[in-house]
Amino acid sequence: NLDDKVLAELAEDLPMDGSMNFKLANQQRSSQMYYAGQLPPNNLLNPIAWAKFIQAWKNGDFKRKDNE
Repeated sequence: NLDDKVLAELAEDLPMDGSMNFKLANQQRSSQMYYAGQLPPNNLLNPIAWAKFIQAWKNGDFKRKDNE
């Protein structure tokens, strides 16, 4: 009954309730206010983000997985 995988699947299927909506709205507004008057960060020139992308590419994380 309390298997973590089952609970995670059930949580994904449930719609957001009022407190979750409130928290999400506050997080988005806080992020907007933090970057007010300036551009948000862009990871295009971030070498660490590029290294993670290349490593994921080499690992095959972007390959299409057929469920057959």
